[in-house]
Amino acid sequence: MDRPVIAFYRSVTIATALVLALLASRTALAADGNFIFNHLEGEVVAIEPGKITWTDKSNVPHIAFVTKETKVQVTGEIEASAIAPGAYVRFTIPVTKRLAPVKGAKVEELTLFSPGDGYQLGLLPDNVVDPQAKSIPCLVAGQVKQLKKGLLTLVINGKQFKVTLADEAKVKVDVSDYSIARRGDNIVLTGTGANQREIECKGVEINLASAVAGDAVNKPAADAKKPKRGAKPTAAKPATSKPAAKPAAEAADAAPADGG
Repeated sequence: MDRPVIAFYRSVTIATALVLALLASRTALAADGNFIFNHLEGEVVAIEPGKITWTDKSNVPHIAFVTKETKVQVTGEIEASAIAPGAYVRFTIPVTKRLAPVKGAKVEELTLFSPGDGYQLGLLPDNVVDPQAKSIPCLVAGQVKQLKKGLLTLVINGKQFKVTLADEAKVKVDVSDYSIARRGDNIVLTGTGANQREIECKGVEINLASAVAGDAVNKPAADAKKPKRGAKPTAAKPATSKPAAKPAAEAADAAPADGG
């Protein structure tokens, strides 16, 4: 066979392979004529409510729309400082027969999870208990009230349960809240769309590329700085909607009590 013919067949074979690779993620057509993508993989670019911007090897930004029906799973690890009030955690710790943490016991590993995923909240002591044992292992699952200086306070059945975290406590993540994701995290998507640039997600799997720190997760949207005690108040513009200002002494007498 002539070399030009061989070269032609090679180019056709390569082109065919590329087309097949491109269509590998398109398994069928949806009822509305859109493609069904069963595996799109890349990295997170940005997170917004209802929308994830991501990119693949082309470095072209794509949009993935997340709805209430989208199944989301985020896994990985975070730093203990990223555990925010309201989160749900579970861990195992030795407790006394009164279900109080054994004195000096510390939590070495815990998992952040989403409620409603099959885990029962509460204190679940080990069923196999030695009657002579002074303590028993217990699975603890509850909602975080506060984490301060290594002391973790949970609310379980309306009561507080306090434990101490180890200095290097390992915090795993298995949640459905994708807002914890950050730029560079690995993402796998399934969904439908006219092309993969914009799809409506049926499933989202995100693996955190690195441990998320507390400053990244818990920082409020508006960081209102409180004035330091003893600091002089800054001058403020008079309110235009109020009548003429009263004398200072009279205004102080008429001012409502704080907290009213």
